[in-house]
Amino acid sequence: MGTKAHSTVVNRIIDIYQGELQTAADSVIDVIAGDKLIAVESSANLEEAVKQLMAMTGLRYIATTNHDSLVYAQRLCAGTPIGLINSQGDIVKEAAEN
Repeated sequence: MGTKAHSTVVNRIIDIYQGELQTAADSVIDVIAGDKLIAVESSANLEEAVKQLMAMTGLRYIATTNHDSLVYAQRLCAGTPIGLINSQGDIVKEAAEN
């Protein structure tokens, strides 16, 4: 699954959005919560996560593990339909379907 921060955010997202953990090794998605597809990422993996999410359809979100990752994700996701969730589970940018 990743680091302790990653696990903490994944569990928080599951609790807040009543989501389900996704364990497929070939998917960037960590949590599915209703119509939300959520990838929990640190700064090191954000660019690849954005590329993979852009190839998907539906309401796609990146949840970040810390504030620095969120700032970087905001730059990467500007002008895209990908939404953003901070490490506390708050949606800071709504996703749009494409």
